[in-house]
Amino acid sequence: MKKLGLAIFVVSAALFSLVACGPQEGEGQTPKIKVATVDVVRIMEERPETVDVRLDWKAQKGDTFMRLSGVNDEAEAAEIQEEIKKRADAWQKRMDTFMEESIELVESTATDIAKERGIQLVVVDNPMTRTVRYRDGEDITLDVNLRLQELGK
Repeated sequence: MKKLGLAIFVVSAALFSLVACGPQEGEGQTPKIKVATVDVVRIMEERPETVDVRLDWKAQKGDTFMRLSGVNDEAEAAEIQEEIKKRADAWQKRMDTFMEESIELVESTATDIAKERGIQLVVVDNPMTRTVRYRDGEDITLDVNLRLQELGK
């Protein structure tokens, strides 16, 4: 869960950095910036890959529990514990890769949508980390989700 929070923070920082100076309007006037919001947690939760990863983890957890419940000697238990450690290490590598790819994918998709719509600032709506709260901008969360589905990602 810490990894997800950290990853979402990184996405938040990356998307927040989409700030670009809008065209200058008349002198003495404040330039208007078009702002949008994106809910990164919602995007991550709704990705089919996230569901697959969670189901795989639960299956492994269940298999491990069943194997451990049938152990009769310490040698077999030690062997299973070593196997669990190897699986956990492989799992962590898989999650790290998945999160890195997800961050890049969400960031690039949100950036593309922002450019298409002339949005200069994307504010990340993320309840897991401290972020700027902004509710008046266009919410592009659904657009990012739909674009990812179209791309099969």
